Amino acid sequence: MWAVVLESAVTGASPALGVGAGPLSRGLQGGLGVWRTETRLHVLVRALPVAPRWALRWVLGATLAAQGPREDELIDELLEAPGQLKRLTGLLRCLGPLAPRLPGWDNDRRQQATLHHTALEAIRAPVLLVHGVLDPIVPLEHATRVAHRAPRAELMLLDRAGHLVWLGRAGTEVRAKELDFLWRHAPK
Repeated sequence: MWAVVLESAVTGASPALGVGAGPLSRGLQGGLGVWRTETRLHVLVRALPVAPRWALRWVLGATLAAQGPREDELIDELLEAPGQLKRLTGLLRCLGPLAPRLPGWDNDRRQQATLHHTALEAIRAPVLLVHGVLDPIVPLEHATRVAHRAPRAELMLLDRAGHLVWLGRAGTEVRAKELDFLWRHAPK
């Protein structure tokens, strides 16, 4: 492995991770919940081109990508930034169908509750950690712990970003930083 990029990554035990992750994650309880969530995803994909503000407000509320007044600002950024709605639509489309993914989702939550801190000092590859300071799903400590202990770690904190660090104006900066990092560390 020649380089690692981690965005909003879980790097240690998090028993309550995702508890406040909004209606999307709460909706995945039982068959009716899955159907309801898949229906919402379908509606959101169809609504983004015709009612983008409404759809974006729901997506941001579901992922807690923004908080309070920052939500309106982020919606404006998404509507102005080229390609943002297309990327978000692609993400929403790839989330379904949910039913076959539920065992994996449950496994992730079980693993996150007991994930042990590894020997971060032994990581030999360069690591770029990208994390939004306002991320309510994965605590900031997950990124800072790796940044302080892994010998070749770089930390990119986004003071106005939530969990979806590639949304809004910061998305351009994130992509540029990640590409630069990967090119700098690519095998010659």
